[in-house]
Amino acid sequence: NVILLIEFVGILVHGRGFQRNLSELHLLVFVFAVTASIVIVVLGLLVIFCIGNPVKVSSKRFFMCNRKRTANIGMILYVFRNHYTMHVTAAMFYRTVSIIGHGLLLVVPGIIKHYEYSLIPYILAENPTMQYKRAAQLSTKMSEGQKMAMLKMDLSFLFWEIAGIFSLGLVSVFYTMPYREFAKAGLYEVLRQNALADGVCDSTELPGFETDL
Repeated sequence: NVILLIEFVGILVHGRGFQRNLSELHLLVFVFAVTASIVIVVLGLLVIFCIGNPVKVSSKRFFMCNRKRTANIGMILYVFRNHYTMHVTAAMFYRTVSIIGHGLLLVVPGIIKHYEYSLIPYILAENPTMQYKRAAQLSTKMSEGQKMAMLKMDLSFLFWEIAGIFSLGLVSVFYTMPYREFAKAGLYEVLRQNALADGVCDSTELPGFETDL
């Protein structure tokens, strides 16, 4: 209302020229707001893909190693320290695009693809040099017949995720997240052992995590 009043007074005092200048100002503000929003979104995506995904893969290695003995917290930066950043970032980008692509078709195919490719971060954590296509093939093969079990595992943490919201994230940080990650690391260990035993892959592709212990 105040803005409309200022416009009305300006038109009375300065005529239509004031209204034209004000319209141009509105347009500039709109263009600036849209541009700023696009920049923020792009920067956010860059942070997710170039920092978040390498950290995610590194964290999988950290939890896998912690299953046998205490691992150095610095392993969270494993991908960066060993110069696998570009390869892992590209592989995780392709994974995300594939999952979103299937999700845009229908919800159920997107959920299936999510669990089908859910082991890719673990595979890359174990072998960061593996090509994305092969990692996707392994994840697909290893998750055969296991997708419902994976879904049930995620649903089992739903109550604790809700509790985390009401505790301002404290429950999630100190209980849910570590417990969930250890549980998923244990599942991956079983599935990788089955894959090795069935000849789906060999120890050159999945060399294990013992070198970091």
